[in-house]
Amino acid sequence: MSRLCLGLAGVVWIWASLAATAWAVTYAYIPSYAGNTVTRVAMDDPEAAPLQVSLEGCGPYGAAVAPNGAFVLVTCMDNGTLAKITDADFEEDSLPEIIAVGNEPVGVAIEPRGRLAYVSNYADDTVSEISLVDSLFQVSRTITVGNGPWGIAAMYDTEAQIPKVYVANHFDGTVSMITATGVETFNVVVNSPLGSSPIGVAVTPDGQWVYVANQAPHPGNGTVAVIATSDNTVFPTLAAELGTWGVAAGAQGDFVYATNSVSNSVTVIRTSDQMVHGRFPAGPAPLGVAAPRNGNFAYVINGDDTISRINIETQVVDTISNVGIDGAYALGAFIGGTPPRRPTGFSGEAVADNRIELTWTDPATDAPGFKIERRPQGLEIFFEIIQLPAGTTRYEDHGLASETTYEYRIRAFNEAADSAYTGPIEVTTEAGGFSWCFIGSLLK
Repeated sequence: MSRLCLGLAGVVWIWASLAATAWAVTYAYIPSYAGNTVTRVAMDDPEAAPLQVSLEGCGPYGAAVAPNGAFVLVTCMDNGTLAKITDADFEEDSLPEIIAVGNEPVGVAIEPRGRLAYVSNYADDTVSEISLVDSLFQVSRTITVGNGPWGIAAMYDTEAQIPKVYVANHFDGTVSMITATGVETFNVVVNSPLGSSPIGVAVTPDGQWVYVANQAPHPGNGTVAVIATSDNTVFPTLAAELGTWGVAAGAQGDFVYATNSVSNSVTVIRTSDQMVHGRFPAGPAPLGVAAPRNGNFAYVINGDDTISRINIETQVVDTISNVGIDGAYALGAFIGGTPPRRPTGFSGEAVADNRIELTWTDPATDAPGFKIERRPQGLEIFFEIIQLPAGTTRYEDHGLASETTYEYRIRAFNEAADSAYTGPIEVTTEAGGFSWCFIGSLLK
């Protein structure tokens, strides 16, 4: 064993009703270090017989599911390799692709476009960048970071049009941010007298926030650091409990989950105000944690080879047993699935000086709903304005400015993933009419 192993009200109502429905299949891909296997569990039926892929001599440690659900990458800590496992490898007992990376690879992350992956090589103090373009699977560069890189997460900066990768350097208490042009390393502890030993890293789906699980020195409680990706400002750390280890962002980025491996609990943080939402019990020695992009659940891997499922909506914790896990650390985003098909025939028409009607065709039976985004023409950023349930093919947008051009785009979503966008389209509201109300207000 290596040194590593030591240690608006209507919208809200719509989302709550959608999240309660099971649509498509969300899988957990759990790397079992002791068993040299990767287990695939269908989370809509976790008691069903799981499927496994054997990786002899690997020491499977970390996992990351591709954005399109086509494969999962698993780090092999014991032999310095990375495995690319497809669903066919589980179902047909075929051999996964394997490439060499660095010494003791542990963490792995895939940036949201699915073009690049990153592996933290714990014993080398490096990160391997992996090209995934056009079915490639090869190391494209090796980047030196801090001492003991462990957890890793990746986002895509749409303004700069580059990936940003955040890796926790366990032994020097820092985080390194990697871009195409270099590496920036900074401390992640604010207002904490105990110092830190960062392990898990997670980024919210919108790419605005990074959360780092800091395993504080015994006997102090661990913390969670919050980093703004816009300028890498580190905010005052949030108190967790003993042995903070893994961290995951879920529920569309509304909640972040941090496991406390000594306190046998999970700390849940609201991203809206960066405050602790609550603490939930887990099994013994909870380590890895992952959450579907759109679901209200988090899945925690416990030291007794069980899974704790935390439902934020109901605040209920269920235990899932007999899933074929054997000594799993399960570092990383091991939850994923296939995105739904995107809507077609998306169009819009102005129906008044302040209203636009949007229509589309729903080709998907595997999605519980749609997300519509809007921006005034000339702005760079789209903002989500509504989530609508499956079967909806029309939406009227109100409260708009007259004689103004707006751009819209739409996508379907299921628990695990979002579809590709349809759009953008442009629609211009009608000219405003004569208003006696306006004249009356002037005469008062």
